Amino acid sequence: MLTPKMRNTLESVFRGRAFDRYGSYEFDIIAGECPDGSMHANDDNLLTELVESPEDLSARVVGTDLNNYAMPMLRYDLNDFAAWGGPTCSCGRGLSVLSRLEGRVSDIFVSRDGRHVNGLSTGIYIEDISAIRKFQLIQKEHELFHLYCVVDQPLKEDDFRSFRGKLKEFFGPQTVLTWEVVKEIRRTEGGKYKFYISELA
Repeated sequence: MLTPKMRNTLESVFRGRAFDRYGSYEFDIIAGECPDGSMHANDDNLLTELVESPEDLSARVVGTDLNNYAMPMLRYDLNDFAAWGGPTCSCGRGLSVLSRLEGRVSDIFVSRDGRHVNGLSTGIYIEDISAIRKFQLIQKEHELFHLYCVVDQPLKEDDFRSFRGKLKEFFGPQTVLTWEVVKEIRRTEGGKYKFYISELA
């Protein structure tokens, strides 16, 4: 999902509105953002279900394709987390509304006491560090995190004071953050750019 910083940058550079769209290889467009800011599910093409998950987060997204006659996908688990929004939207569209998308199962960090923390909850504090252009946060152990950074200007230890404080709020006062400046962050074999990785999964 677009973070506020990403959205502001896109709208400033291209001088227009930026809209989120949620999709997958299996189903194409699952939901899209309307001009009033709601994320509408593509109800005409897909039956979207949110199934309660054992993780203490939102529900898992499960889809059934209504128009795929070659290879039907029935209650396919996308390994994403989301939550339903209100029943209607001020834009007048009658499509279902997702209140938020919380990322993939693989984006989830785990605390020592078993709590699940969405990586997106931590990433917004990394974006406050203006020198960082790209990042990848890896949970090595329950209280040990390593941050890879692509930067526009030199970083100082003091730049991470606020972010370290937030990690300690999530994972405990003993949490340690190390960081490393790199020229580029590698993508997955599928070409995706992963912001958050937990090696505990």
